[in-house]
Amino acid sequence: MKFVFAKSHPSISPDWWLIIDSESSAEVEKRSFKSTIKHHLEPLIFHDLKSGPKNNAAVIALEVCSKVMAKHTMLLISGSRQGWYANRFGGNCPNMHKIFKTVESDTWPATKSNEELFNTAKFSKWSGGKHWYVRLVDGTNVEVDGQAKWNTKEAAIRATKKFLDLPV
Repeated sequence: MKFVFAKSHPSISPDWWLIIDSESSAEVEKRSFKSTIKHHLEPLIFHDLKSGPKNNAAVIALEVCSKVMAKHTMLLISGSRQGWYANRFGGNCPNMHKIFKTVESDTWPATKSNEELFNTAKFSKWSGGKHWYVRLVDGTNVEVDGQAKWNTKEAAIRATKKFLDLPV
């Protein structure tokens, strides 16, 4: 399968994307299905655990997921998404903003080295908020010693380096 390390948008950190072709369509379908189930079904299953077994919301959600996946599978099989790019969660788009590297591999490439993860980490603070949060490009939220928010950006940077085993 062919992968590109690329940015899908100027404001988004680069990551590995799978180029959709006939060889990779099964992998894209599997990842899309997992993501669709997680998005539509998990909240309802959690709700069902609270409300009891008579609630059929999870069954309805599974039917919705099946319809969504049937449509998605048809797009892959028909070739209408050939040449598009799919991320590790199954989302896909037709174009990349910038491609840095292309590789062929039987498995999803390792996201990044720890230094690359640090250099592409997203340090953010809610508008009007007092704390800094850190998310790595692979979606991991940085947590050190049970703490996931810091009072200063400098403290968040130090924590991220500690999290990634980099010199502080």
